[in-house]
Amino acid sequence: MNDLDSTTAGYAELASPTANQGKGWEPIGTWAGRFTGVFHGQGYEIEDLFILRPDEGHVGVGFFGDVGPGGVIEHVGVANVVVTGEWDVGGLVALNWFGGLVSNSYSSGSVTGEQEVGGLVGLNHAIVSNSFWDVETSGLEESDGGTGKTTAEMQDIATFSGVTWHITAVAPGVTNPAYTWNIVDDVTYPFLSWQSVS
Repeated sequence: MNDLDSTTAGYAELASPTANQGKGWEPIGTWAGRFTGVFHGQGYEIEDLFILRPDEGHVGVGFFGDVGPGGVIEHVGVANVVVTGEWDVGGLVALNWFGGLVSNSYSSGSVTGEQEVGGLVGLNHAIVSNSFWDVETSGLEESDGGTGKTTAEMQDIATFSGVTWHITAVAPGVTNPAYTWNIVDDVTYPFLSWQSVS
């Protein structure tokens, strides 16, 4: 229902470097309990997400750890994330199993791990569509799903207007509510139309 970042009340207890004994965010969905619901981000952005779980093996390290059949992740951006895992590590989703869907979403930030590591999705067995990650901020040229773009491309409306994103360019401090997404071309990542970015 809102953008979330390090200034959001309660954020430090859940997603900061001091949360969960220094491990940060606890990924949504595990091997034993995969996420099978629908997460519609409504175009909001989650910023400053911190995860430090470099020795937890195949647990799935990302904002979403393990997405199972019927799980849907759409219309969300995660920005300025720092995600560190071992295997199955992604900026947005670590593991997307058969029957899962990731669409109209993006990730920017640092993502590191040992195996099956992706800027957007670590390991994908299902569908990822119209989704992107920043290859410069992530330090990764690869993702098992999605399309890698430079920071400049991630801030270029042409990246998103050729797909099914409902997006338009606006001036700084202006929004156009006739579109789901707005972007200040060559300045910002996409943002929800009822946000104002100066």
